[in-house]
Amino acid sequence: MFFPRVSQGIIIDGIAAVVDGEVITISEVREVMKERGFLKDPSIESEAGALEYLIEKRLMEKAAKLTGNEVLDTEVDLVIKDVLKRNRITEDELKRELEEEGLSYKAYRDAIRTQILKTKIIGREIRGQVVATEEDLRKFYQENLHNFRDEDEYRIQQIVIRGPGGSGDRKYYDHALRLRERLLKGEKFEEIAAIYSSDPSSRYGGDIGFIKYSELNPKIAEAIAGMREGEISDVIAIRDAYYIIRLLEKRKGRVLDFEEVKKRVEELYIERETEKRFRQWIKDLREKATVLIKM
Repeated sequence: MFFPRVSQGIIIDGIAAVVDGEVITISEVREVMKERGFLKDPSIESEAGALEYLIEKRLMEKAAKLTGNEVLDTEVDLVIKDVLKRNRITEDELKRELEEEGLSYKAYRDAIRTQILKTKIIGREIRGQVVATEEDLRKFYQENLHNFRDEDEYRIQQIVIRGPGGSGDRKYYDHALRLRERLLKGEKFEEIAAIYSSDPSSRYGGDIGFIKYSELNPKIAEAIAGMREGEISDVIAIRDAYYIIRLLEKRKGRVLDFEEVKKRVEELYIERETEKRFRQWIKDLREKATVLIKM
């Protein structure tokens, strides 16, 4: 930690860096660290990463000022208005949610302003430079096949224990535990499911066939992610019931043909190339600027 402290443990503000004569304070760095969950920038994992974020922000703001691309308050207002509309909440409700997450409304607006600024810079300085040829796209497709395949599918059996007490009733949880013990001792899943499961799949021995990973309940998906074929899960509490899952088979999603996903390939290629060129643009700016790190 590079924050200076007095003996009583109170943090003193100070200079973290100077960018072309403009000061970045330690309190600003600390504020970015608090906001990193919202900013969703993987580089902000430490004070050093937060400082780099602020240096880049200063460089972008300076470049925008020189080219007349500064972000207006009305532009920020429009983005927030859209957020409120999409989430069906009021401005006051948004402020309360931000406060609960430890983020001030001012910091939220500032983060949106930075996002808009980056979008403007990319549109003005970079977007036109990125051209995707057929050869580029096919090469990118071959190098990133894992991004262009169908989802994995899982064939599972399930036993569902549901009672009037819901998943908060210990009696039904204990019942599910006893059934799982019987399964682990060798009793057939199909027979236990047929007798005890309250799910319609009980008539098929609990077999619900193949289902895509994204269509599974998140708790079930998490449980089977690390399971081997034939393995039985722990008892899983989901809303009003307890589930016991057996993984029968995992089917790897097929790689989609280039022509099937060409539009997605192009989108992803342009997105990555744009970010790469943006990083180079920032690097060039920094090399021309005077940046003094004081921490």
